[in-house]
Amino acid sequence: QKLDSIWKNIKLEKLINDILNIEENYSIDAIFHLYDLSVGDVDMLIKNIERSINDTKRDGSHHDFSLVQDDFKSGITFFSQYGSSETLKSNLMKLAISRKYKTKADTWLALGNLADSDKMIEVFGYSDHVWEVDADLDRLSRLCLKQEIAYDTNRKKIGRNDPCPCGKLKSDNTPIKFKYCCWK
Repeated sequence: QKLDSIWKNIKLEKLINDILNIEENYSIDAIFHLYDLSVGDVDMLIKNIERSINDTKRDGSHHDFSLVQDDFKSGITFFSQYGSSETLKSNLMKLAISRKYKTKADTWLALGNLADSDKMIEVFGYSDHVWEVDADLDRLSRLCLKQEIAYDTNRKKIGRNDPCPCGKLKSDNTPIKFKYCCWK
């Protein structure tokens, strides 16, 4: 029943078709990553993709979000901006790799959109390297996620039990606590 419902999701089909039209070696891995999501996770992913694209169109700024699966071993980052595909891919992959490392996840899917495109995604990436301590990735994640570490959008200090300001969500659409996320 879970798979049957996912297969009938028209917006997920569009996302998968966009992936298939991008020539990457790991297209099948990306598709299986999406099909591994629950129906609720797929709905949340599509809703947040549409919201991020609309926010970018509205204010011209980049917008992103990350979803972490319940097992904390996999996740998805989405990034929307205006500009070139090359810049989008670079920005997306830096953010996705940083989130993967910070979460200590083993698999991560990165999806990117150019807001003036009619496609749901223009670029994507996939990483299935087992997490291990890496000084370079630690520096990259601190650099990419630095603005999210200590303050929320109202610039108030974040408490350890407050929702993490990076916006990561568990699969049930509840925020991850700061102490389990970026504070680590």
